[in-house]
Amino acid sequence: LALYAPPHAAVAALPVKNGQNVAAGQPLLRLSSPELELREGETGARQDVLAWQSASAGLDAGSRKDWQVLNDQLAYASAEHATVGADLQRYRPVAPYAGVLVDVDPDLRPGAWLKGQEYLGALVAAGRWQVVAYVDEEAVRRIRQGDRALFIADGLAGPAVRLTVASIDRDASRTLGEPELASLFGGDVLVREKNGVFYPEHAVYRVVLDASAELPATSPAWRGRVAIEGRWEEPAL
Repeated sequence: LALYAPPHAAVAALPVKNGQNVAAGQPLLRLSSPELELREGETGARQDVLAWQSASAGLDAGSRKDWQVLNDQLAYASAEHATVGADLQRYRPVAPYAGVLVDVDPDLRPGAWLKGQEYLGALVAAGRWQVVAYVDEEAVRRIRQGDRALFIADGLAGPAVRLTVASIDRDASRTLGEPELASLFGGDVLVREKNGVFYPEHAVYRVVLDASAELPATSPAWRGRVAIEGRWEEPAL
C-alpha cells in the first residue's frame, strides 16, 4: 500500500517511524487540512442547529408546517457533513493490515506542507511481496490466473523478481489507485486528473501478481515492467 498526500495537506503527526511494525487499524500518519477542518466545523454546526429546529417544530403549532422543509435541510446537511468526514479520512490513513511502514522521508517533520500526490511511504504486508500491473483489453484476454511472469525494475534499481498471476479484475478500472503508474508521473498508464483522482484514458485491467521469493520488508517500492507468459494468439490479417 503506497501512501500519497491528498490536496492541500500539512503534516500534523508522524506516530510511526520508518521500518516500524504496525498492527491492522493502527494510524500510520496524520495530516491536516485547514480548509476541510473549517468545513467540518461549519457543516457540523449547521447539522446541530437544523436537528434542534426539526425537533422543536413538532412542539410549536406555527412551526409544524415547516417540519418537512427542515427535515429535508437536515438530511442535506447530514450528507454534506458525512462527505466532509469521508474526505478527512484521506488525511488520517490507518493500516488496513499488519505490516511494516517503509520509505518514509527522514526529513519529514510535523508542520511541513506537502505537494498533492507527494509520495509519503508504503505499508508492506508480512509475507510475500506483490506487484500490481495494468494491462489493456488485447492483453488481458490472453492471461490467466497462475501464469508465470517476470518483473524488472526501472533502471535495474532492484532485483528481477519471478511472479505468478494471482488475480485479474473482471472489469476495467474506473480509477487508477497507484498514481506512480500514471503517465503524469512517468508511468505508462495514460490518465487524466480531476480533484486528485486519476482516470485512465483507455480501458485497462488491474492484475495482481505474487512474488515467488520473499524480499526484506524494508525494501523500497519499485516501478518497472512486467512480462507475463500469456497465451499466444495468431496475429489478425
